[in-house]
Amino acid sequence: MTTPASQSQDPDIRSVSNVMEVDAWTGERMKKQSEVRGFTIMCDEREPNGDNTAPPPLAYFASSILFWEMTQLERYAQMMKINLGEVKAHIAYGFGAQGSVLAQTVQARCEKLEIHYDIESTDQPAKIAGLIRNARNGCYVRQTIGHPELFLDTINLNGQPFNPEDYPPPKKGGWHESAEAEAVS
Repeated sequence: MTTPASQSQDPDIRSVSNVMEVDAWTGERMKKQSEVRGFTIMCDEREPNGDNTAPPPLAYFASSILFWEMTQLERYAQMMKINLGEVKAHIAYGFGAQGSVLAQTVQARCEKLEIHYDIESTDQPAKIAGLIRNARNGCYVRQTIGHPELFLDTINLNGQPFNPEDYPPPKKGGWHESAEAEAVS
């Protein structure tokens, strides 16, 4: 959906809103598959958890950051009439987790997200700085990372609506201890 520029104070500003829908499902072991716009995307984990038949989800995540920002660089270069030559990018994404699976306190974290670009252009550095600002601010992936509250989950369990918050984590031990206690009583 595009809002006409006449509704804005500045004729150069427009509002764009899009919806991307993707369907995904699990396969054997750690394999997953999704369909988007007629394309099939596969992912897997390396052994021993998976079969290493496709890149892992984090590889797609890191690649999507680069693809999106590089796409935005090209997009805004066209709009700003900037001569953009070759663009190369490298990302280093450090991640980890801590907590207990049984106590349901696992918390994943990003430890670093470093991106390096090599950009070729015959335009003035000030124009390239503006291009980079627009590309960063116009990158949906970068903006989503900065606003995790945008995630809205709905879940069905066995075909019925399900809210995990209705089942708080166990106070001590883990789910197996609670299940055993329920089974004994």
